This record gives sequence, C-alpha cells and structure tokens, in this order.
Amino acid sequence: ANVSVNIWLTPDEFNGDMTTGGLNIFNSRPPSDWSPQRQNQRPDLAAEIIASASNISIPYKFNRMV
Repeated sequence: ANVSVNIWLTPDEFNGDMTTGGLNIFNSRPPSDWSPQRQNQRPDLAAEIIASASNISIPYKFNRMV
C-alpha cells in the first residue's frame, strides 16, 4: 500500500501495559514480485526482510492517528 492509516481509539487507561500496543514502521519493502497474499501468508519470509531493517517505534496514545 502507498498509504496506511492507523488510529488508536482505546483510552490510555485501558491499555494494561503502555510499553506495548504501539506501531513499528520498518524501513524496508517486500520484493516487487510479491503479492499481498504472499506477504500475509508467509510471515517467516517477511521476518527475514525486516530482521536487518531499521525501524521507527511509535508508542500507543489514545486518539492518535499515524
């Protein structure tokens, strides 16, 4: 996807562990010949691609959209 929107609607007090529930954005892409189905059906292959990628971690916060 060229655009992905994520929004957190659950109030912070209902997140039992504020160190979880956020979003990791990895600086990598799947090979151009992969279909969305392959990306979703083979998480082991996706894990290999992102293992060496850098990432940005965005912590959970109520009413936040990224």
